[in-house]
Amino acid sequence: MLEARKLRSAGGFENPLQRFAGQPLAFVQSRYTSSAGEMIAIALLGEGARSFGWDSYGMTTANRSIPLPDNATLVLTGWRYGIGDAPVIRGPLKPQDPAGQNEDLDAVLLRAATWSAQHSSLCK
Repeated sequence: MLEARKLRSAGGFENPLQRFAGQPLAFVQSRYTSSAGEMIAIALLGEGARSFGWDSYGMTTANRSIPLPDNATLVLTGWRYGIGDAPVIRGPLKPQDPAGQNEDLDAVLLRAATWSAQHSSLCK
C-alpha cells in the first residue's frame, strides 16, 4: 500500500483510465440517482457525457441543516449547480436519452453501451 502511494506521488503511477480521455462517455441514471450522484452526473454532463435512463431524484442543491435553539431546523442551500452559463439546475435531471415506457434497466444499459461503442474510436 505504501509503495503504491509512493509511486503515485512520484509520478510513477499510470492512471488506468487515461486511455479513455477524450472518448465519449455514457452513463445511466434513475430515480435512485440523488444528491452526490446528481452532482457527479452534472459534472459528467459538463464534460460532454451523454445520459440515459430515467429522471433523477431531484436533490440538485447542496443543503445544510442548522439546528436552532427552539428545536426548529433551518435548511440553508449553500450551493446550486449548473453547467457553464446555463441556468441553475432545479429538481430532477432529465436524461438526454430517456428510457421507454416499458424499458427495463438491461435494455437501457445496452443502449448506453451501444451508443458509446458507436461513438468511441477505441471500439473501431
